[in-house]
Amino acid sequence: MDINEEEPNCNICFEPYDDDGHSPRTLRCGHTLCTPCIEMLVKKSLPDRVCPECRKSLKISNATHLPVSYTILRLSRALAKSKIGTEVQIQVLDNNTCMVHGAPTISWCPLSDKWHCFKCVHKDDCSNLLSIPEAFLHIKQNHSQAVESKLSQANDLSEALKKEKESLRKEVLAAEKRIAEIEERLGKVSEWTEELECDEAALVEAASMVRVTKSVVRLKRDIANFDAWVERSRPSVKNKRGMPTLSQPVSIEELRKQLHISQVMYAVHDDENYGRRWAKLWLDDDKLLMGTLHDVHPSGGSLIVPFEMIYGAVNKKRPRAFFDIECSDVYEGRIFFELYGMTPRVRQFLQLCTGEHGPSYKHSKLMEFEEDSHRFIRGGVVGDGIESEEPVVEGITNGGVYREKLEPGLLTGWKSDCNHWALFDIVLECKPGYEDDYSFGEVCSGLNLLKGVCEFSQNKKVIEVRVCGIVIDAA
Repeated sequence: MDINEEEPNCNICFEPYDDDGHSPRTLRCGHTLCTPCIEMLVKKSLPDRVCPECRKSLKISNATHLPVSYTILRLSRALAKSKIGTEVQIQVLDNNTCMVHGAPTISWCPLSDKWHCFKCVHKDDCSNLLSIPEAFLHIKQNHSQAVESKLSQANDLSEALKKEKESLRKEVLAAEKRIAEIEERLGKVSEWTEELECDEAALVEAASMVRVTKSVVRLKRDIANFDAWVERSRPSVKNKRGMPTLSQPVSIEELRKQLHISQVMYAVHDDENYGRRWAKLWLDDDKLLMGTLHDVHPSGGSLIVPFEMIYGAVNKKRPRAFFDIECSDVYEGRIFFELYGMTPRVRQFLQLCTGEHGPSYKHSKLMEFEEDSHRFIRGGVVGDGIESEEPVVEGITNGGVYREKLEPGLLTGWKSDCNHWALFDIVLECKPGYEDDYSFGEVCSGLNLLKGVCEFSQNKKVIEVRVCGIVIDAA
């Protein structure tokens, strides 16, 4: 193929860009390729899906997800129309002359950013000179790529602002709904005030035993009804930051309803060592999830509930937890664990999923390894988000309730007398006939996802826990 270096061509197929089959598209890294070549790249496996220029990973699944570079397309069209007599037209129409010698400029040096005539070339003896058409193409491409990069940055900023706007809009809607509820309650309070004042007046004005008795009976009835209404109308009060806080125990179904209304809900936890922290709650289909505690204050309008209320609603017979995993900063999916009762090992695992006592499994690494022909995923290494070697739960033992048959998906711990108290293993593959003395749960959903990520992950098969937490589904 005859490659014209003076035209903007695709760096893979070397075809010039056009409006039909070879429209240019700009990658996130800033480099530009034609649409067919990008489509060819995205068909490759994830490890091989990289930019041919800088080798950065391509996190796309379709070429149409990338914007067409209309700047380079217009440049290609303009150059296509001006192939014949370009040098003569440039010098005659633009009247480009050397400021020193007065002769026509014939070249440009990209290192010094200077235009040269034939005398300048002879004088400087520069070996990096570009002809006028080459110089124009070089300058336009460089500045076009800079513009494309800024356009991409502006697009990302626009998307972030739109998301923030939508979040604020939801907060406003939630606040308006809350205001309407408060106005309704204020009206009811006024009605009760008027009713009780009438009862009081009737009692004061009563002049006979019969009327006094009737007034007292009516007053007691209305006071009882008022107290019952107050109790029903006290699902929330305001905290110091002005956010609604559930102050009375509620059922899981009521929490789900409240979450559907408010959209944003957090559990608040106070600790003498770590201060006040919050854990986000959200719905995943029919499951109510609570993430890890953090010290970032929720936005205004968020519904706040006590951490103890949420943690106390965990299913004691079969508590569940979850990990959101990622590989090379790409989210892969969610894994659910079903744990065996409320043994010390289980309680420790749950507390490390919520970060109740500080350390947690959030942002920790999961690494695949083999031992005695068994394949495992190991997590909870000290120093990887687990800063202390002291266990958070006392009374952990071996064997007994922890003795289980070794099989894929089994969640196991380590010996109770070792310093690696937070370590856990997930069995991927194992030989039949083996048993384990440290088991406390199993992967109930996502085992195949975990195996698939191990097969295709890079960097020595290191996987990271992006988010972790517990499932709230009391029996």
